[in-house]
Amino acid sequence: MTVLRRELQAGGGDAPLIERIELPQSEDLRSSQAYTFEVLRRHKWRLVVATTAGAAQLVSQTKLPVPMIFRSAPNPVKNCLILNLRHPQSNATGYTSATESEGKMVEALQIAFPQLQQFVMLVDGRPEIDNDDCPPPRAMPPCRSGFVDNTAERDALLINATSLANWYRAAQAPMRPVRVLRLCEFTDIDKLQRWLPANRGPRPTLGLVVPYHQLFYEAGPALVAKARSLRLPAIYGSRNFLPMGALMAMSPLREPPGEARGVELAGRILAGESPADIPVQRPEGVELIINITTARDLGMPPSKAVLRAADRLIR
Repeated sequence: MTVLRRELQAGGGDAPLIERIELPQSEDLRSSQAYTFEVLRRHKWRLVVATTAGAAQLVSQTKLPVPMIFRSAPNPVKNCLILNLRHPQSNATGYTSATESEGKMVEALQIAFPQLQQFVMLVDGRPEIDNDDCPPPRAMPPCRSGFVDNTAERDALLINATSLANWYRAAQAPMRPVRVLRLCEFTDIDKLQRWLPANRGPRPTLGLVVPYHQLFYEAGPALVAKARSLRLPAIYGSRNFLPMGALMAMSPLREPPGEARGVELAGRILAGESPADIPVQRPEGVELIINITTARDLGMPPSKAVLRAADRLIR
């Protein structure tokens, strides 16, 4: 916000009024929607900059004709923020970190720890939206915490929450079994030891795959701490987990700098360009990052093969 404020006020003339508004982090979705609607009705806003995907969804669900930039939205089409990445056809545009790399995450973890016998992929099973005008790709099954072994329910969950194509790619490759563990609320993080046995020996046999879903982003520190306490080799879908002590991450490559993100798009929209015609900016690929310090702390050195394949090592 500091960079956005400075850049927009540097053009001279009447500087725009910029107000920072904290939206409530509440599990009561309807109260959050009502609060967001009342906030946006206070003024005739020229632009809203949503710093998280959750905030962008709340703004979108008000149905008010306010131009919006979302600074981070893993799946803006699935979340009904836009209709198309190249031609948004809505009041919103912005940045997506979607790479659909879950299959590659499984592969990287297997190369790092060849002795792993099984993989568990966490999925945020909460409904992404509450919008009758934008139904999900497939009816979202009720969110019940725990392993999802029913094939039809698993497929319906994954096609909404992750990359189904990469799931099948991972499942059909010469790999160990991959199971889906659905979480529904923050308290499920504390219950992970109910489903995942702790690694007690020097050679772990269970690997954890954590896509960049909203629940895991919001509960990042607690999730990383729990995986470490269980001594599970885990790979995460964003570099944002690495400062929290994560072991490995497969993160979008060449994203715009975090603080400055949105300055260029804000200038274009305030100059009169419609968000509906501004393509969503996407990463150019993914990079594999390994936290050597965490590996040393956990006593789980990854293989030399994955160290050679890594794009970055953190020491």
